[in-house]
Amino acid sequence: MPDLYVTAAELKAGAQESDASNTDSWELLALAVSRMFDRECEVPDSYFMPAAAAASERVFRGKGTEYVRLDPYVADSIDALSVADEVFLVGGDDYYENEGYLVFGVPTPTSSQPSSIIIENGAVVTVSARWGFAAIPGEIRQACLEQGLFMWRKRDLAFTELSGISSAAIVAKFSPTFLATVERYRALYGRNTYFA
Repeated sequence: MPDLYVTAAELKAGAQESDASNTDSWELLALAVSRMFDRECEVPDSYFMPAAAAASERVFRGKGTEYVRLDPYVADSIDALSVADEVFLVGGDDYYENEGYLVFGVPTPTSSQPSSIIIENGAVVTVSARWGFAAIPGEIRQACLEQGLFMWRKRDLAFTELSGISSAAIVAKFSPTFLATVERYRALYGRNTYFA
């Protein structure tokens, strides 16, 4: 079963159409809108799914700073960490987690700010954690639901026209909520994010 951001049952419930009972069409629509969200955010398929129950290793590269940007992971699930084969004590004072980054530094006795530990450019940083999200973000689920229904209703253009739906909505590629949510998540996680 493919990973879906919105299920066929949710789309059916949202449509509230008693005559739209073809389960295969709804499953196909749920799959299409879920993968469309991934493509538009420029991330791999199923990127926003909940994390696995067990931790696994991933490798990152240092950028010549004290910051190492990680893939999305469940906070406080890091159970092993090494930099260029030097093992760091998990939960120790050598680093801390901050909004998707590992920040390397050692506290100093005279300052509350830690002194930086620079991770060399290209240094291999191996992290074991539960990769993914704690749950599919609610705004992604809502955006996919709205986009799925948007696409479903556009299938019958005669009904759409009789319903008095604006021609701007008929020719629009994405629903407004879907587009706004994609823009936010692409900026945070897309492959072309240059801030990391």
